[in-house]
Amino acid sequence: MIGDERPSAERIEVLDVTITRELAAAHRRLYPEAGSELLEVGGGTAAFMGTLPTTRVLGFGMGGPVTDQDFERLEAFYQERHAPVVIELCPYADPSAVAGLARRGYRPAGWKQLLIRPIGARDRDDGGPPGVRVSRALAGDLETWARLVGQGFLEGPEVDHGSRELYATIGETASNTCWIATVEGVPAGGACVAIQGDMASFASTSTLREFRRRGVHGALIGARLAHAASAGCRWARVAASPGSDSQRNLERHGFQVVYTRMKFTLDRGGAAAP
Repeated sequence: MIGDERPSAERIEVLDVTITRELAAAHRRLYPEAGSELLEVGGGTAAFMGTLPTTRVLGFGMGGPVTDQDFERLEAFYQERHAPVVIELCPYADPSAVAGLARRGYRPAGWKQLLIRPIGARDRDDGGPPGVRVSRALAGDLETWARLVGQGFLEGPEVDHGSRELYATIGETASNTCWIATVEGVPAGGACVAIQGDMASFASTSTLREFRRRGVHGALIGARLAHAASAGCRWARVAASPGSDSQRNLERHGFQVVYTRMKFTLDRGGAAAP
């Protein structure tokens, strides 16, 4: 069981804000024409990265009361960029954030489970099931990694421009280490992990449809746990859709839900919410 010393919601939110800032920096470097920008507002960070799903607000209300001026600033920030406002709200945010969302006409648009797991000396890479091998993606492998992860999420051989842009950005983000899984030598899945202090953030885990239920996801989890343990991490954190196969697999590997983040949107003349 996860003990009382587990990371607070505030630490987890700060971790995600830090990674978002790194994503924005990578996106500006790779796609300068997209005009990626950040706005510090309401105790959190509003990120704009074009049409990517990383265009969102994190950590909102975690620093104390949120004012109407805070809402006006972030709404103007997105309106100027012709994008919807998307706020992923931690349930431990200041109550003023929820009151403001209701008052200003935001609507709920989804949920995300945040799970954590302690990391210890027992977390060593066991090599995975027979035929499955996980290795770190080197600089020359990142294009292959981005395409592989995109194919896994989209469940097909074609990867659209937006997905290529997203995973290329993730692959080039400073604290991320990317991993590729093969089955009998054939690329089958990918994932990444970002190390921030004593916490490791797992993300972008996908498996090609034809290689599912062969232990690829579990092998990617194990390899990243071993990597995080060797880096001195004490905790692993990951987000998953409620009730998904990913959540169930993560729970089988010792992860537990610590809270549910809710997505709210406000679309006033902008693009469709992601």
